[in-house]
Amino acid sequence: TPLLRMISGPFVKRLGANRWIKGVGNWWGLQHGAVVPPSVSLVPKLTGPTWAGGVISASSEFTSHVAWKTSDQRTLDDTGPDAMWTSGATTSPQWLQVKFDTPRVLTAVRLGGPAQVAPKTFAARMPKNFIVQASDDGAAWTDLLTVANTALWVNTPPEWKEWAVPNTQGHTYYRLYVTAPQTATYTEISEVEWLGHPPPFVTGFFVPPIITVTPAPPQTG
Repeated sequence: TPLLRMISGPFVKRLGANRWIKGVGNWWGLQHGAVVPPSVSLVPKLTGPTWAGGVISASSEFTSHVAWKTSDQRTLDDTGPDAMWTSGATTSPQWLQVKFDTPRVLTAVRLGGPAQVAPKTFAARMPKNFIVQASDDGAAWTDLLTVANTALWVNTPPEWKEWAVPNTQGHTYYRLYVTAPQTATYTEISEVEWLGHPPPFVTGFFVPPIITVTPAPPQTG
């Protein structure tokens, strides 16, 4: 039974002996007082393959169409030569991977498709079938979500597609393992948002800071 129901607005929740959880907005309460806030982007805007919290890479890259371009936060209608990741090989599977310095709980992925500029076929290279995988060592992988027969991305205007990932555990590695692009031979992705929860979390759930208040505030949730 959840210890904290979903509520809206500022709230406090007693954990015992003047120990409270305080928050704003919609939060889900789970066992042992753990709560899950809305997902946030786990990868910041990138200007290279590494950042303070991790590194992004791919199975192969086509010249300047490198992996980190999927997190450079360009608008989807940017069709410049460096506006996306493109595989360097025409075979499948291909993968796009993030490695974090500390475990993260991935809860959703958003893939942005490109604008179509004739005679280019960017949308045809977007993933059709793929698997969201997790790992703690970069060698042994667990399938979290399998996606098949994804519809072609709309390109006027460019389209985002989002999938919830059924995951409550923190992992160091995540990847999009693309087993087939739409109709092309190369694999390509314009933008990716890796959404979830950074530390701290307990038994797979994010936990906000616990505050001590004296005297105790009124309990509203």
